[in-house]
Amino acid sequence: MFVHKGTASEDSDLIARPENEPLIERELALAEVHVAWANAGPGRGHCWLVSAEGGGGKTAFARACLQRLQAERVFWGDAEPLSPPEPYLAIARAIPGFVAAGSSAVNATRALDELRERSRGAPAVVVLDDLHFAEEGTIVVARRIAVEARAQGWLVLLCFRPGEGLRALADMAIELVNSGRAVRLELPELSRTGVAALVRQVRGGVAPGSANEIDQILRDSGGNPWFVEALARGDATLSAAHQHIQVQLPRIERDLPGALAVLNAFSVVTRPIGFAVVVRICGGDSSHLRGILLALRDAKILVETNDTWQVRQELLRRATSAAMLPADVRDAHRLLGDALVNEGRAAELAMHFAAAGDVRAARWALHAAREAIAMEAHAEAYAQLDRALSGALAGALSPTDRLLAYELAATEASALFRVEEPIQLAKQGLALAGADLAAAVRLATSLALTLHWRGQVEEADVYWRRAGVDAAKLGRAPDVALMHGWHALCLLVCEQPMQAHAAAAQARSAAADADVTSSKTLQLAVALADMADALAAMNAGEPSATADAVRALAAVRQVGLVPSTMVQAAFCSTALVALQLDAVDAEAAALAATLERRQVGLQLSNRAIQTFAALQRGKLDPVLLPDPRGTPVPPRSGVAGRILAAQAVRELRAGTLGAVDRWLGAELIPAERPLAAASLDIARLEYLYLQAMHDLHDIRASNALRTYAQSLFDTGVQQHHARVCGEAAVYLARMGVAVAVPNWLHADSHLMLFWRWAQAILDKHASSLRDVATLLVQLGCPYESAMALVDAGELSDAYRQLRAMSATTLREHVASMLREAHLPVPRRTRSAVAADGLTDTERNVCGLVVDGLRNRELAARLHMSVRTVETHLSNVYRKTGTDNRAALTRWWLARTT
Repeated sequence: MFVHKGTASEDSDLIARPENEPLIERELALAEVHVAWANAGPGRGHCWLVSAEGGGGKTAFARACLQRLQAERVFWGDAEPLSPPEPYLAIARAIPGFVAAGSSAVNATRALDELRERSRGAPAVVVLDDLHFAEEGTIVVARRIAVEARAQGWLVLLCFRPGEGLRALADMAIELVNSGRAVRLELPELSRTGVAALVRQVRGGVAPGSANEIDQILRDSGGNPWFVEALARGDATLSAAHQHIQVQLPRIERDLPGALAVLNAFSVVTRPIGFAVVVRICGGDSSHLRGILLALRDAKILVETNDTWQVRQELLRRATSAAMLPADVRDAHRLLGDALVNEGRAAELAMHFAAAGDVRAARWALHAAREAIAMEAHAEAYAQLDRALSGALAGALSPTDRLLAYELAATEASALFRVEEPIQLAKQGLALAGADLAAAVRLATSLALTLHWRGQVEEADVYWRRAGVDAAKLGRAPDVALMHGWHALCLLVCEQPMQAHAAAAQARSAAADADVTSSKTLQLAVALADMADALAAMNAGEPSATADAVRALAAVRQVGLVPSTMVQAAFCSTALVALQLDAVDAEAAALAATLERRQVGLQLSNRAIQTFAALQRGKLDPVLLPDPRGTPVPPRSGVAGRILAAQAVRELRAGTLGAVDRWLGAELIPAERPLAAASLDIARLEYLYLQAMHDLHDIRASNALRTYAQSLFDTGVQQHHARVCGEAAVYLARMGVAVAVPNWLHADSHLMLFWRWAQAILDKHASSLRDVATLLVQLGCPYESAMALVDAGELSDAYRQLRAMSATTLREHVASMLREAHLPVPRRTRSAVAADGLTDTERNVCGLVVDGLRNRELAARLHMSVRTVETHLSNVYRKTGTDNRAALTRWWLARTT
């Protein structure tokens, strides 16, 4: 039988039963797994999500499954309670030959290839245990294995504690169950009968003393098998169990001299260790030590498996540690660290040496951080770097390693979008850089980039200039190309397209001149340059720019998480303003999934993007975004700008003008504008327009609108910003002012629609304005479509369209215009339900599509799989004679308003 197993679980050996003692109250679940295994084969694999609280018997259940299944090929790996987690530990233990490197997607593919190779087409059992201790990369691989199980004929058991571990673990479980790819197997607490049976089993067949005792154990344990066994040994509570064990330790020493020293050495051992390691932590090999080990094994205090040793009961291990002096615990960690040095697990060594207060922890933490970075485990990497740079440990690093630690820590802090740490770490590193020009360029770039994303553009410019000076001295180097690439992107976000284009050219030139043929650094530098140019072209309305940006983003993704999330956010923001809403939906959804798995701090920025996209589509529900003034969001950052813009637009369209100042500020153009100013500029235009409509006889309101629109148009022309120019052109046309189409705007640009709109207003051509209104809906702008209908004099249709969106502010103005024209205000009528054959569910799908929800969001809202949503949507298209979302939206609005 081919079996590959990792180490045992930390909370399960307490309830592991010998083979002739069955697990109590688990027989039905074992039988279900056995049936699944009996039917296993290609296309008939199964995945089980085995969950229970700590001590609930997950590992014991998995072992019992293996005993019953008698599988030929078993792959077992578990995570450990290391802090921070060691990336891909469970996967490496389960799959011989697996070596993690690169992104989680790459590692998942590598793991699957190894599994397929080693299972050789035959059914196999894969057990991944203690996943609540695992990092995100391990969870990604576990999910892929679960998805592949059915096709390969594998039986997969994924074991974890519910409510613990990363959010990605809970998301994976929900997704696998909802998609029908896994069965949730929750191991329940023991019943009163089960508690009595376990007590009898623990006591070697001796029945419980009384019914009252069983009731007391049931109350104290809550039916948790781990606690039941502890209490069955005579303790009234778990705390008392600790005390009882601590009282027993001297007795163990009295009966077996030297045993307490061995148990003290094992008090920090959380996984099975080889006999050679045992010898090193217990003072050397001797017949006396071997006798103690055998006696402790026979007493079921230690467990020995395949020449590895571990404390059998986690309760005993913890109680032993709690009874020791802190200095003795530190010594135990140091001895174990010394004994494990040759095994080369940097994360484990860093943890033990740090617990020992040993300065060697810094070097091992730096080593572990670099390993984690190679696997894109950024939270784990930052935790290790924070450990390496803490207190006295940092002084133990060589100057070169210390500088490297500051570099990496600043980068990882940025990857996690922490608020202050990246700036502090980069500045500390710069102070150490000295004559190391390459490090100085990297640190200055990191610092400038962080300051830019915080909206501190002027301070960022100081460090961009410093990076440029050092780069000129450095000459040909990939770091120089990367600095120019990031600078190009930041200049573009700061609405300086010409300067961004120049920086992008510098990045390409530096990349071409670098003295290496290829590297990830050069790849990223060129991709950033391409992205900066593509985003500038998107702003300018180039028809092919979005496709170019998507290609550049794909290249950035090949490099890693840190740049891809930042660039993805910049792409979504640009695409949103450029009205490439399908691209926004796709990338914002992908970014949200990444951010939720990684649990990093860009979620708020992405929520603002998604909220603004929904508002653009006419979904004017209350915006669930905080006031940035009450959050740690830097006030001049792009995140703050997008939040303010989203809140202002919602209030403008579905609230009251009087409340808008809360978001736009008392001054229409604050001296310190946040990034993402284009969205705010458009919101301010709309505010002045609605204010002018409200104060029809106030010439000052019209003059303010004219002045601001002209200023914004001029700025947009200089910045090659087609959407800003087009919006301003429309508002100027309403006041009789004609402006020329900028010579840089491509004639085939979809944003040319704004000039078509402006010209139709100037020409007072109602038919052209109605056509514009139709095209605006197709572009994803139903609110702007209603405004065009108002311009066309189609007040009743505009009113209906605004009512369908609950756009109260403009709708009230349109109602006033209808009354002044002695025209009736349309009354809401019951929706005509045509003989279209739509089911209630299909009507729900229609309504949510009109609200702007994509398929994945529809699935979540309607509690069904994405595939089911696609089927419903296909049926809706067929029944309604439409073939896309825009057409379906027009069909639905026409019959429901």
